[in-house]
Amino acid sequence: SALDSAAEIELAVVIPAAHQEEPRIGVLQARGMMAPHEVVDLAALARPGRALLRSARALGNGVIDHICDVVYLRPDTFEARFTPRIAAELAGINRALVADGKSYLLIGFGRWGSSDPWLGVPVTWGQVSGARAIVETAMAGMNVEPSQGSHFFHNLSSLRVLYFTVPAEAADIDWSYLDAQQVVAETTLVRHVRLPAPLVMAVDGRTGAGTIYRPADAPLEAGPV
Repeated sequence: SALDSAAEIELAVVIPAAHQEEPRIGVLQARGMMAPHEVVDLAALARPGRALLRSARALGNGVIDHICDVVYLRPDTFEARFTPRIAAELAGINRALVADGKSYLLIGFGRWGSSDPWLGVPVTWGQVSGARAIVETAMAGMNVEPSQGSHFFHNLSSLRVLYFTVPAEAADIDWSYLDAQQVVAETTLVRHVRLPAPLVMAVDGRTGAGTIYRPADAPLEAGPV
């Protein structure tokens, strides 16, 4: 193809009334995509008792094992009415991390990049550009369907960002472990912590399952999952 790579193609079909003419199909846009072929064996990566979170609805494919920084929305203070403020605070934290050459795990409630601030945090891609893994989860008052925008997913695929959905019925993220880590930056709504060793984040693109494990030196009794 002209792109010489795997591609995401957006099409439109015109179906004339009463079938008086032949249907017409047109290409709206085509964008090159990186298609990783790595085989991820989640069973081989398992660390019993050390899961930070698990997802049966994950996107991407691969293993990331060099990230020590986690940026997350504080569940004790989160309210949907604060999401525009949260977006601005995240932009500042992201800017500092990118300037320092550090990637991070981002965890929040509702849809990331939502155009409706009552459904999630209305960030632009540039405000969270340093994230190499993104988690959308649910809580009381913010339990919506996960992100579905094509541009959002194209960014994830092209930049090899892992994406995890943790629905309300399985919202067992180990918040207590995150709260116990070294705080690098904190506001009323957002916290940035640095772990003593890297997380292991893995997604099997064949099954859509993914897990994030705490570092090997994290105590087994740190959390419930």
